[in-house]
Amino acid sequence: MRKHTALQKIAALLSALCLLMVAFPAHAADVGGVAVQSAALTTQSAPLNGMVRVWLSSLGSPSRLDLTVAGSYSLGGDLSRSFSSGTSLTVSFNSASGQLTLSQNGVVIYMGGDFSLRRHSTSGVNGLKIAQARESGNPYPGDLSFQAVKQSGGSYKLYVIAHVYIEDYLYGVVPYEMGNSSNVEALKAQAVAARTYTVRMMSRRASNRYDVVDTTSDQVYRGTPSGNANCVTAIDSTRGIVLQYGGEYVMTYYSASNGGQTESAPHGVGSGAYAYFTVKDDPFDYGNPSSTVKKKTVYKDLTAASNPSGLISLLGRKAAAQMGQSGVTPVSLQSVTPHTPKYEAPSRLYTKMDFELTARTASGSLQTVTVTCDIFSELEGLLGMSIQSAKNELWSVEETASGFSLQARRYGHGVGMSQRGAMYMGKLGYTYDEILGFYYEGCQRVQKSFTSTILSASSSEEETTVRDPADLPENSSACKGTVKLVSGGSLILRSGKYDSSSVVSALSNGTIVEVLTNDGSWCFVRYGSLKGYVPTENLVITGTPQGSEEAATTVQGFVTVTANDYVNLRQEPSLSAKKLGTAPTGAVLTVFSLSGDWAYVQYMSITAYVHRNFISALTTVYPGQSSSGGSGTAIVVTASGTGTVNLRTTASTVGAAIAQLPVGSRVTVLSDDGSWCRIQWNGLEGYMMRSFLRYEQDAQPPENTSSPTESAAPSESASPSESPAPTPRPAGVSATVASQLVYLRQEPSENSASVVLLAFGDPLTVYTQTGEWWQVSWEGSMGYLPASAVRLETSSETPGDSTVIRKARVTTVSGGLNMRMEGKSGSPILTVIPRNTVIDVLSVGNSWCQVSYGGRTGYVMTVFLTLQESTVTPTAAPTAVPTVEPTVAPTNEPAVSPSVSPTASPEKTPEPTAVPTPVPTAAGPQYALVTTASGSLNLRAQPSAIGALVTQIPRFGMVEVLEYGSEWCRLRYNALEGYAMTRYLTLASGTATVVPTPSATPAPSAGTARVNTVSGGLNLRQSPKASAKVLTVIPRHALVEVLETVGSWSHVRYGTWDGYVVSSYLRYETAGSTPTPVPTATPASGETNAPTPSPAPVTAAPTASVTATPSPSPAPVLDDTLEDMPNGILALIAPRQGESYVAVWTECRERGEKLAVLPEGSMARIIRRGETWCEIQYDMYDASKTGYCLTQCLNPLEGTWN
Repeated sequence: MRKHTALQKIAALLSALCLLMVAFPAHAADVGGVAVQSAALTTQSAPLNGMVRVWLSSLGSPSRLDLTVAGSYSLGGDLSRSFSSGTSLTVSFNSASGQLTLSQNGVVIYMGGDFSLRRHSTSGVNGLKIAQARESGNPYPGDLSFQAVKQSGGSYKLYVIAHVYIEDYLYGVVPYEMGNSSNVEALKAQAVAARTYTVRMMSRRASNRYDVVDTTSDQVYRGTPSGNANCVTAIDSTRGIVLQYGGEYVMTYYSASNGGQTESAPHGVGSGAYAYFTVKDDPFDYGNPSSTVKKKTVYKDLTAASNPSGLISLLGRKAAAQMGQSGVTPVSLQSVTPHTPKYEAPSRLYTKMDFELTARTASGSLQTVTVTCDIFSELEGLLGMSIQSAKNELWSVEETASGFSLQARRYGHGVGMSQRGAMYMGKLGYTYDEILGFYYEGCQRVQKSFTSTILSASSSEEETTVRDPADLPENSSACKGTVKLVSGGSLILRSGKYDSSSVVSALSNGTIVEVLTNDGSWCFVRYGSLKGYVPTENLVITGTPQGSEEAATTVQGFVTVTANDYVNLRQEPSLSAKKLGTAPTGAVLTVFSLSGDWAYVQYMSITAYVHRNFISALTTVYPGQSSSGGSGTAIVVTASGTGTVNLRTTASTVGAAIAQLPVGSRVTVLSDDGSWCRIQWNGLEGYMMRSFLRYEQDAQPPENTSSPTESAAPSESASPSESPAPTPRPAGVSATVASQLVYLRQEPSENSASVVLLAFGDPLTVYTQTGEWWQVSWEGSMGYLPASAVRLETSSETPGDSTVIRKARVTTVSGGLNMRMEGKSGSPILTVIPRNTVIDVLSVGNSWCQVSYGGRTGYVMTVFLTLQESTVTPTAAPTAVPTVEPTVAPTNEPAVSPSVSPTASPEKTPEPTAVPTPVPTAAGPQYALVTTASGSLNLRAQPSAIGALVTQIPRFGMVEVLEYGSEWCRLRYNALEGYAMTRYLTLASGTATVVPTPSATPAPSAGTARVNTVSGGLNLRQSPKASAKVLTVIPRHALVEVLETVGSWSHVRYGTWDGYVVSSYLRYETAGSTPTPVPTATPASGETNAPTPSPAPVTAAPTASVTATPSPSPAPVLDDTLEDMPNGILALIAPRQGESYVAVWTECRERGEKLAVLPEGSMARIIRRGETWCEIQYDMYDASKTGYCLTQCLNPLEGTWN
């Protein structure tokens, strides 16, 4: 942190201060006294995809586009249809049929519903110019794809998508968002903000048709203009730099001018709160003469002709009303005072203004009266001081000798960076990192490498280049050290200069620390509030240490975050204290002290308080993974799965190539710094980029470390020397499919014939285990699945039946053991189990075991467990399973949601040969949406994977369902008919009528209900509140006895357990069986069993819609901007940052009863749309299931609200 007092800034500061003495209100901070914190710099090595998909929505709804090639292009990558520079092309579009054509020199090519123009490598300008674009002379430097998408009304909409490398994209953003004449440091800050916003949107909209829109809906983009040297310099000098906070990309909101005070995200843009957006005075925006401001002078002599006549009339009427007299004339004005902020302090968004004035009555007497005017409904329009329609301007008043100057400021939402403030900071001599540090408090700059993809000049092969970030030195004079490790693990911060010294904390790869001393072997460093020693060779040091050695920080130990998604880091030990940030599930926190319900900890560089309900017990053994030595084995990979990768003499893309290694080559990794690996192959040693290597084992790669005596954790994927014997399971144990797509096999072998293709979440019954295979049944079909593809319920549906077959102890050499979502390397880590912990084992495999720990179920490596005796009696599988034709019963859940669609194009592998007879749909047209994860869906002539291909239906294309079957549907698309697989379709409304299979299960007795979660179990709590102790977890679909209802909770009995569950997750099996509520106090509204970060951890919360509908409020609160959407718009659910679901409410406020909780990626239909709230149909199979959710949490599938 520093204050600017350098000589070169004195002149600018004096000028600014003179201006501020006149213009800036007394309550605002002085520019010369503002302390600005630079945004810290760190690195992350793994390259990111740098190709941005930009929807050119500014083109409107064109029926014709005229293109000029400025470079080298081909039709879909086919060099036999190439186009050289200067070629003119015309794209025509028929909105009635969706037909696209491409014309060149009078030759017309019919392209169907989609095609692309692919760019090939060449020198010089390389892009496409569009005559209908706003800047027709600017080339769009990338592939251009054209997609005709059918709308709900039957017509088609054309989407033109530009695929542009992120830095090239910024060349067309920054000049239009800030302008080339701006200060270079301000332009750098704008470039980083725009880059970060883009990367965040690429991550959030990965499953959408596009990443960003080319208008102010996201960021203005108009191709690449010529010139703009300042903008180019700013972009190039910050290449690859993005902002992160707590490991997540910052929501880098920015606006033209905040009016002299930054706004919070909830108030400014209607989003969730972000710790880095605070309400504070911004003297830089206020001090910039170019900032938007409207002024109106009201003279103290109210009889003066120069006063606004409308205002004088208003003041006269209000004074007369307040005095209870007629014929009152305002004479003089004593004071003008704005007041009543719209939001809590320190907000200055005033809504009222008092005028203290003297008025003359009809009798001639003078009286002093104070009248109050509403700023936005009365004064703004009357005085012509409206800047924008949002009514969020900041009003202030300055008194002069003759009157009062009323001023209105702010253009834009005011959240995040003010562009006018950034420009002024640059003019005063602040650097771009200080600008970012001021507007995005506590955020870090992170250096990222991005990949750029283009077709080869002479072939259709893709060339992918990794472009390294700009090399940015720290501006601070302090000596900095950047942790450099092998990928994975952490560097131990110790209390002394010995490998055996106690652990203070651990530093992840890329962490920046302040180096206080360096004796050549060990460095004494400071990181946040921690001080300790690390090996010198594990740091890249910039500058000369200027500190001295002292005692290392004393800590009590470590804890692991056990909350469902994250835990809040708070400034004080109170749930109402300011949130400094969050720590994700599984994160290790260093503990300074424990007091009552709170722990004082450090996470990354943040020192804060966390509630002990959300963390594990204190341990003195560091539970995370530390770095290890040795070497590892890796496989050469590329994105396309083909080609070769260069082995180079140095860790640089300009290093000489020693050899070209084919994809699939096995290499020995000698060291890995996160960007480059030193490897050995066939006797050759050299360097290869880390992104082209995949480690064979889920282990930590080798590092250069000065701690040879420190024990290294063994590789998670090490295989035990002996396979465990087949472990039998009790008959009838409930389970679900844990892989996105997996075949049920006739025999326990990958080479065995398939029975049926199953999807994530499909219900199973598990019988016996053979090696790493389970014998299971699904809807009457028997077969085998890999153990890693099966997720067993944490408890049986039959009370008393234990699903725990063994206990086991975690026996890692050091550090904890990763528990993963699936039984395979690279699967997401759910949590870290501390060493020596005894856990429940649900299934045993050669490489992986399914286990239960801390309320979670996941997979760990078998080699790191010491298994104890079995706890169950072997039970044989049933000798006979009735043959029942699989049917699809009507359900309130989509068959396959976008979040679990296959990651590759459907039907790449043989499909099952057994195809059920399609069942006719109900009367009336039935429509469905193609919900593949990526790519199109094949429409075939027969219901078979080897049927002739009729056409390919694009992702999110709408089709008419003619016949519906459990595996195949007969469809109509663009007048073509054929068959497509059911699992890649989501019905748009209602549900197909299918012949039900008679149930063999007797109907439950009155007073019973079934657990109706979409996945996972339901928490049974000791009392009717979300913070109550969890007694057990009731499996999905289990029957419970309902004793009574208590507000939004039900008192139930499950087996020998007696407790409370949320009523909305129960479905009563018989009519009229809902018990009568007892007259007891209703718990706090909105208390559901969905995952929430606070105030109490929820172990196994449902994450999908529920079916119970609360009684409507007699006077619902609605958004007065709601407008009907006649045909409805399909949208994907996009929760706010840090949340995993979206709540649906009975009215337009986040209070009262929730109708449903919708997980990310699920679908809803927008019925009415408002600025803040939307009315939606949240159950796609029941048009009566409607409610309200926040507009910002909906991503329209068609990319538009129109």
